Amino acid sequence: MASERYLHPCMSPTILLVVLVLSLLASVLVALWIVRTGRNRALARLAEVPGPVRRTTAATSLGLASLGKGHVQGTGTLVLTDGEVAFAQWRPDRLVRIPRADITEVDTARSHLEKKMNADVLRIRWVSGEAAGDDTIALYIRDLDPWLEDLGGTRSEPDAGA
Repeated sequence: MASERYLHPCMSPTILLVVLVLSLLASVLVALWIVRTGRNRALARLAEVPGPVRRTTAATSLGLASLGKGHVQGTGTLVLTDGEVAFAQWRPDRLVRIPRADITEVDTARSHLEKKMNADVLRIRWVSGEAAGDDTIALYIRDLDPWLEDLGGTRSEPDAGA
């Protein structure tokens, strides 16, 4: 027979509810802190991009073709200026700058680097100044049409992908 000092009384429903609410609150606060610090770091990186910002939005990158399919995708801030398209990823800290003069094609896709989406994503191809040659990035954004219009892009057929 077990000693009573090892027996624990059942938690009351009130205590259980308080513990659950405090755990959820702590999780929300940590998530907000992570997003805020990542976003602030991205905005600081985007300050490197010259010219007035014509358009900006949160976006999710499906990766850079030059880095391969194992490349980390992530959420960040996408901006458009007269001279560049730039994407500053929140985590990990990464800035992709694409001179508009180097862009060769802007269209949409449903897949990129073997990552499939249920919605169209913005796909930008450009001539990279590095030895790699051409590069491509695909970004999920909520309001796609204004970006396509500003960049002179077109919607691809639904089954077209990269």
